[in-house]
Amino acid sequence: NAPKYGAPLFAAGFVGSGGLPGHVVVAGGGGSGSTGVLNRVLLLEADPEGTLDPEPIAEAATGSAAPVKGAVAPNGGALVAALSGGGIRSFRLAGADAKEVAEGKEEGLGGAEAKCLAFTPGSELLAVGLESGDLRVFAWPSLQPRGTVEGAAEGGVSSIAFGPLFSAAAGSEEGGEGEDEHAGWPMGVVSSSGALSFWTLRKDGEGAEEVGEAVLPRSHSGSAVKGCGWGAAAGDVFTGLHGKKTLVAAWDVATRIPARTAVAFAEGRISAFACWGGEGSKSLVAAGSSEGEVKVFDGRTLSALLKVPKAHMIFVTEIAIASDGRAVLSTSADASARCSMVPESRFTPEFLFAALVVGMAVIFFLFLQLDNYMQQFEVTSLEPELGWHPANPFGGGLSK
Repeated sequence: NAPKYGAPLFAAGFVGSGGLPGHVVVAGGGGSGSTGVLNRVLLLEADPEGTLDPEPIAEAATGSAAPVKGAVAPNGGALVAALSGGGIRSFRLAGADAKEVAEGKEEGLGGAEAKCLAFTPGSELLAVGLESGDLRVFAWPSLQPRGTVEGAAEGGVSSIAFGPLFSAAAGSEEGGEGEDEHAGWPMGVVSSSGALSFWTLRKDGEGAEEVGEAVLPRSHSGSAVKGCGWGAAAGDVFTGLHGKKTLVAAWDVATRIPARTAVAFAEGRISAFACWGGEGSKSLVAAGSSEGEVKVFDGRTLSALLKVPKAHMIFVTEIAIASDGRAVLSTSADASARCSMVPESRFTPEFLFAALVVGMAVIFFLFLQLDNYMQQFEVTSLEPELGWHPANPFGGGLSK
């Protein structure tokens, strides 16, 4: 089920904090009004199996500017879209009863073109990556400017991701007296040329400090990073990796080196990327390809949980994961949107530990059975019968 909505789609996300059934939002268009293709934000209904209604239940027109990128706030209550020609605009996504898309605030960015957007995990701040390589930070939902990180990525910012807020002062209480003034958000920034760097964005958004650039070992020399995202824990960072093969990679944040990789697609490159972190250590990595394929990986093992070879006719433009991790939404320039259900992973750490314990118990039981079996036989000396002696191993007759 991949209905088409009359225009190329470039933004997608799940509405609300629950899973399916529920609503999703997609956005896109043809850009300039001269194309005759409408520029819209669409609110769609999805049933428990992920089937999308081909008719939007609500929409908002964006005039002559098309949404070309977007980010849905982590609580699912709003979409912020980057518009063709420059600037960003917010849209409030009402709940199931109201069923409406309401246009909100707009920020012109001084005419600069936004290439990517990302919220901090609690929707406190919105970061906007620019074609110039700078990064602008805004308070949410006011869109009041907080700060600018100049030269965050050479040649333009293609992806931004945030990890959970941390405090440099051990034992400082979040939001209380004695709060660490150096608290900040771990941030990954990917440049248009495929370089990954790690930063710490101040909690107030008024500045950022670069931690260091990612290091690619010789085995991945010349590869380019595509996309970036955090999983369940502060150390769970994932990206795509374009080299001789198209890979997904899990990074060691301490060393800034890929800890493990897996083949993402046998054909094509990653064109859309998203991550999700759930309870405990559960993480998901979703990727869409330039050939229209969609895959979801278990972040703990990088094993594929879901493969949809022909999810779309052409390249995937955006991909998003539901807040409960049970569904993934993808869009394409062919005007289609698809919602796919993600199966549970059987190979969790708990499952593997249980399998190890059971295996050891079986081996121990078999050892005891073998020991009992051997004890049923009486072992007698062979010397009287065969005339065996260490000095004459071939028996009687030879010693005379």
